[in-house]
Amino acid sequence: MDTTGAHGGVVVGGINGIYDPDLYAYQIGNPAQLMQKVDFGGTSNTVGEYGVAISPDGFSAYALTRGTGTQVLLNLVSIPTPPPPTAPDPPFNVTATAGHGSATVLWSRPLSDGRSPLTGYTVTASPGGFSVATAPSVTTALISPLTNGTTYTFTVTATNAYGTSAPSAPSPAVTPGAPSAPLSVVAVD
Repeated sequence: MDTTGAHGGVVVGGINGIYDPDLYAYQIGNPAQLMQKVDFGGTSNTVGEYGVAISPDGFSAYALTRGTGTQVLLNLVSIPTPPPPTAPDPPFNVTATAGHGSATVLWSRPLSDGRSPLTGYTVTASPGGFSVATAPSVTTALISPLTNGTTYTFTVTATNAYGTSAPSAPSPAVTPGAPSAPLSVVAVD
């Protein structure tokens, strides 16, 4: 497949096959999203060579194909405008482990970053609203100080240059407490 870059993070390319070569436009991402497919022929088409060029403004693709004999086809294809970036989806799989006056919260990255790199996360405790911000590469946070004996849940939001996600589903409830006393003590002379 030959590919050529177009506007808005779109890659355009063609499949060079014996039958039914097509032109594809994909929005770059993880995973790439198919935005448009243009069919150049039926299953009996035997296009042997082709070329793809993008217009200087990046909004059109010119696909030149050579058919059988001296036939040359020029196809002009409009490249769709990708949707604008948005705030990310919320993080998910939020869990918490209670400690002494603290809790360790873990979460999974959002399914979509909104087509813009994440800039960070915010973890918020409830009750109390105490929050901690983390870097975008971090998916765990120690929340402290918390009150021993109080039950807490935690939500996480993700942020990029276009906004902040809705809060995640709350974590299961945890109750911080004082460390337990040892079960037995042995004196050594």
